[in-house]
This record gives sequence, structure tokens and C-alpha cells, in this order.
Amino acid sequence: MSAMKTPGVYVVEKNAFPNSVVEVATAVPAFIGYTEKAINGTKSLTNTPWRISSLAEFVQYFGAAPKPVFSFKALATGTSFIAVDANPALNAAKSETKSLQDTIKTANDDATEAAKVTADTKATDDAKAAANAKAKSSLKAAVTVASSFSVVVNDLLLSLKAVAFADSTALTTANTAFRSVLFDTTGIPLTTPTAADLKAKTDVLVTAINGVGGTALKANDATAETVADEETAAGDKPKPAATPATTTPIATKYYSVSRTDVYSLYYNMRFFFANGGGPCYVVSVGSYTDDLSGEKLTNGIDPLLKEQEPTMVLVPEAVNLDSAQACYDVQTAVLKHCGLNMNRVAILDVYDGYKDRKDQSGDVVTSFREKIGTDFLDYASAYYPWLNTSIVPDNELSFINIDPADVDTFKNVILGTTPRLYAFANKIGMIGADNDTNHKVLYKQSPLYATIVKDMAEQVNLLPPSAAMAGIYTLTDQTKEVWKAPANTGMSNVISTTVNISYADQEDLNVPFDGKAINAIRYFTGEGIKVWGARTLDGNSLDWRYINVRRTMIMLEESIKNAAKAFVFDPNVANTWVIVRSTISNFLTGIWKRGGLAGAVPEDAFSVHVGLGETMTPDDILEGKMLITVLVAISRPAEFIEITFMQQMQKS
Repeated sequence: MSAMKTPGVYVVEKNAFPNSVVEVATAVPAFIGYTEKAINGTKSLTNTPWRISSLAEFVQYFGAAPKPVFSFKALATGTSFIAVDANPALNAAKSETKSLQDTIKTANDDATEAAKVTADTKATDDAKAAANAKAKSSLKAAVTVASSFSVVVNDLLLSLKAVAFADSTALTTANTAFRSVLFDTTGIPLTTPTAADLKAKTDVLVTAINGVGGTALKANDATAETVADEETAAGDKPKPAATPATTTPIATKYYSVSRTDVYSLYYNMRFFFANGGGPCYVVSVGSYTDDLSGEKLTNGIDPLLKEQEPTMVLVPEAVNLDSAQACYDVQTAVLKHCGLNMNRVAILDVYDGYKDRKDQSGDVVTSFREKIGTDFLDYASAYYPWLNTSIVPDNELSFINIDPADVDTFKNVILGTTPRLYAFANKIGMIGADNDTNHKVLYKQSPLYATIVKDMAEQVNLLPPSAAMAGIYTLTDQTKEVWKAPANTGMSNVISTTVNISYADQEDLNVPFDGKAINAIRYFTGEGIKVWGARTLDGNSLDWRYINVRRTMIMLEESIKNAAKAFVFDPNVANTWVIVRSTISNFLTGIWKRGGLAGAVPEDAFSVHVGLGETMTPDDILEGKMLITVLVAISRPAEFIEITFMQQMQKS
């Protein structure tokens, strides 16, 4: 206080306790990507970091999911897709013919007998009723067998289309006429066909079946093989959520469906919140009508320079870019932001990480290590492989997701296998149609349609692991503190990993010669899918090998840095040094008590040094520098546990 000049009583208050250090947040990720919209009222949020705490808030400010679009191609022979042998289906149709014809003959005979009994004036009413009942029962049985037979014929038509057998036109015409006596145009079964009409139509159909046999069909056996997919052969990269091409011939697999859109941030946000995610920031760099651009994703990083709260940065849509190089350019920019400009960590995904390392297109892990660079590796972690999830249920996808250009092909495929659903399948693409009802009917009644929808769901649900890991980081920090390694932890909404990793496979992932460790996500029998690694990309560094060590140090640095701002421009004298030392020591003592620092006593866990002759010289003080040195013993995970057993001599 100022000098006392007037007589009187003066009250002087002195602080008895030093300032406290407020621990900063440790798990606040920032997501960069494309959204449906980016608006708060009338204010645009494009390229503006915006804090949200739930998926509902994400939808409020950034909109809902994109509409996944899928290309659909019918099977063609000679160049692509999976062709099948139609002979088994032909043999099945022929073997069912005799049973159908015998049943129809019985129905005809019973109908003739009933007519005779009815015309007999001497027959009793009971006899006439019994004869008519028998005739109706026989006809009903004939219709039932005919309906089952029609399924066999449809399978034959399906196989004939699969091998592109042009002479099946006559069979298609005969089958249409045959089914006209069983079902009306809306697919409703008819109950009153005459046995004579049924026999006539059956005879025509059987003739057509017999007509497609012979050497011409057998010649198509050569197409019963797996050939390269057109897109892969052309060198094009599969779209982001595309699953690896199957190599197993399947009788009903005479189509190709692949996702063509590239927007997945919304689904990654779902994945994040499903695995324990909380408050986070979103930077929208464009809408679903824009082209996916590595430059735009990179430009979304700089706005985060003005935000102090985020502690992690993710760009999950980077893996959807057209080339691996474009993806890694974005990721190296994120690394620079985290390690040079800000004190944050990046969670990275491996481009094409759904592929096995022995895939013919190359080793995706080696490619990642070569292209990610060598700078700021201790500020990042990466995880492999990608995951098959259940984020998007089947009921969120239907025929409306088929590319409009492929709708006609899609309709023809469905109608070719399920003609009785003509009325519903034919409404696909019609304006004003009840899409929900048509979808439900087709999904329930057409196994092929249900399979196609599941194929689409599998592709949408194929996601890289970074968003889920951000959620696991958050959950681990909330339940076990930031210094607990985010590993040996289960994952939610995950069905399977795209690649099964063994102990031997993980050796090179975890301890490579170049130190660029990739954390494995593995399936364990009886335990499920777990995160089985907690290393940074700087695996050769004894200081920064573990991601929890880096994140703990970031928390300590930022917390102490913010507390030290209170002493800027204070006198650089011993009294200030004592307060600074006690402030930091009290904070670190609390961290030690909670298990964040290793040591039996606080003196073993940390030490704080500040003062003239200890950390500063007289010149430092003249230059206005207060130099503080903090030594901490961060706890490290027990990554390798070795238990030694030996035999000993018998003692009693």
C-alpha cells in the first residue's frame, strides 16, 4: 500500500494462499469436413469453429446425413462381375416339371369326375358335394405346386440372365403367361384358375424350358469364373465406403453395387458420440453440393488457431480423397498445426485402411509411413484397420439411394427375380410414390432386394477408426484420467474389423524399425474387438513413445502456462519466485495424488525450479525473463508384462 501520511487506522489484507492452477480440458476434438449446411440463425458458420456437445446440436447447426448414392450395374459377361453356371437351375426346373404335371393331371381327373357326378341324376347331394370338394382340393394343391414351381423357373431365368443367354426370351414370355393364371398384375395370388387353363399354360412353359437346353447353354459354362472388376482393372480407386471386391461366385450375385458419394463426416460424428464422445468443435468447409477438395480441408485447419479449447484435430474425410497423396498432404498439414502452431494431438487414419497389407494394390501401412513425413510425429497417433460398423441401420437405405441413371437397370433386375412384386418394383423412381411402403414390401418379399440393401449398408458402415478413437480418448479421460492409456478398451457399434491382425502381424505395426508405430485394432475370441496399442508415430522416442504421455504433458504445459499469465509484469524478485514455485508445486502435488505422476513421495514425482542462480542469471533478469524449470515423472503404461516361472527344489 502507499505510504501512510494521515493519522488513523489502516486495514491491510494479505493473501495467505497462492493462486491455483486450473486444469485445462484434455479431450475436446475438432472435426473438419463437409456438412449439409453450416448456419446459426442467419449467420454462416462455414470455416468457423463451432462448439457442440451432442449429435442433436450437430444436426441443428450443420444438418443431417448425406443421401448415399450407389451405382448399380447388371452382370455382363467377359469383362467384369461374377458369372454363374445356369445348368443346375435348368436341371432343377426340369426335375420339378413331372411333379407339377402329375399334380395338374390329378386336378384335371378330379374335375372331370366331379362333372360326371354332378351330371348323374341318380347321384346323391352328398356324393356331388364330396366330388366337388375333392376337385377343389386337387386344384388348390395344383395351384400351390405351380406357385412353388414358378420360383424354380424364376431362379432359372435369373441364371440365364447371369450368363447372358439370349435364347431365354421365349422362356420369359412363357413364364409371364404361366404366372398370369396364378397372380394378377399387382402380385395378388388368384384362387380360381381352371385346371385346364393351368395345364395349357404349364405345357407351354415346359416346352420353353426344354428349348433352352443343349450345347448352346453348356457353352456358357466358360463364364462361370471370377474376373477382375472393371473399376479396379481401370486403375480407379474404389469410393470411400466401398468394400473389397468379393472373389466367391454366388448364384444370385449378378449385379454390382458401389457407393459413389464421398461425404462421411456425419457418420463419423455418430461414431464419435457412440464411443463416449462429448463436447467438440466442428469446422464445416463446404456442403454436399461441393466437390471434395484437399485444399478446402486444409484451409479448415487455420480457423482453429483462434480457439484455445480443442486438444485434438481430426479430418476423417481425408481418406475419401481421390489419391493417397492428397490425403497425406492434408494430414501433414494437421501435424504441422498440432506440433508447431498449437499444442495438440492429431488422430490419423490410414488411406485405404480397409485393405490387407498383402493386397495386390500394395501395402497401405508402408505407404502411410512413407508419405506422412518425419516432422511432429510425437503429436499424432494412427490406427489400423478400418471397421465394419452398425452406425447406419438397413432401414435408412432403400432404392431411393440408387443413382437415377441406374434405376431402370435396378428395376429390371428386381422384376426379373420377383415378377409378382411388379406393382411395387415398377413404382421405383416414380414421383409421388409411397417409397416407404414400397421399400418395406420389397424388402420383406424379395430376398434379392434385401441383399442389395444390406450391401449398401455394409458400404456406408465401413468407417475409418479415428472418430471412434476420439470418443474413446474422451471416455477414458472422463473415467480414468488423461494419463491412462486409451487402450485395452472395447469399441461400440463395431461389428468387425476389415482385417484380422495376429500377434505376428502386430509386431511390425507396433515396433517398426523407423519408429512409426501404427496402433492395432484387434478381435480377441471371447472378448470382442479392442484397441490394442497406445503409441504415437514417434515410437523410437523414449520421451514421446506413448500417446497418453504426450497428452498428459500437453495438459500440464497448458495448465501451468495459463496460470503463469497472472505473473506477467509482476516484479521479477524472490517473493514472486516463491509464489510461482508454490503455485506450480501445489498443482503438481494434486496430479501426483491422483496417480498422474510416478513416485513414492512428491519429491520423487516432480520438482519446480525458479530463481536467481538457479534458473536465471542477472542478465536474464535485466532482459525481463523469468525462467521456470519443471521436472515431472509421467507414469507410463505397462505395455509389455513378463512373468517369469522357474522350478525349485522340493522343500518338504
